[in-house]
Amino acid sequence: MACAAFVAHGMDRERRTRLYLEARRCAEKAVLFQDFNDRRHCLIDLVEKFEGSDYFNFIKAVPAEMEEYFFSVEVVPVSSFLSWYLCRV
Repeated sequence: MACAAFVAHGMDRERRTRLYLEARRCAEKAVLFQDFNDRRHCLIDLVEKFEGSDYFNFIKAVPAEMEEYFFSVEVVPVSSFLSWYLCRV
């Protein structure tokens, strides 16, 4: 299993594509991403805006974006703004 936490939202779409492909290549059965979901929080919005991440595009596209690269994607809510994305290879 490959894991990544709070990485994908900070990358642009092209880099996320490379992340997904590399994670899929390295993992035998599954990849676990821990990252934000589509529920917004004003403090997170503010921090991500200042950081210049791709957070706003990421939260619009996840998990459909991941489904382009993995056999299946199961979304497990962890908190009101955080989810685990269990991606089957």
